[in-house]
Amino acid sequence: MTGSFSHKSQPDLGADIRPAGGPATQHGHSALIPLLVALTLCGCGGADPTGTVSGTVTFNGAPLAEGVIVFHPLKGRPARGEIRQGQIVNVTTLEPGDGAPLGDVKIAIQASKPDPSDPTGMRRISLIPDQYADSKTSGLTATITAGDNVLEFDLRGGGQR
Repeated sequence: MTGSFSHKSQPDLGADIRPAGGPATQHGHSALIPLLVALTLCGCGGADPTGTVSGTVTFNGAPLAEGVIVFHPLKGRPARGEIRQGQIVNVTTLEPGDGAPLGDVKIAIQASKPDPSDPTGMRRISLIPDQYADSKTSGLTATITAGDNVLEFDLRGGGQR
């Protein structure tokens, strides 16, 4: 038997690596450098622009004591905020308080309290009609613009549960 066989535990990084149908490249990584530079300079798409949001949420005319408000854009990441004593606060998409995505949004509002009949405290009772908990059924919409957006929602329905 003629010839020799050599086993290397490390790849030869100086060897020419020839992609199928392409020219040889030294080290095999030089083709990635322009791509990495381009991605670094332009980022990965960046964050969508947002507008700050404040305002009020009432239920049958009275301030909603506490809850969560979610802004669902037609595309992109939703924003979430809190409701405290009827005030919309801390609306966040990516960074705390950065607001909601610009454009038309559908809105869901959730407000609940622990069910006193559940000893584990895991089950909750909604304080507002269930339709408001889903942006598809709430009927709540807004158009978020650059800058400050002051929104008012007066939820209606059967008495608090």
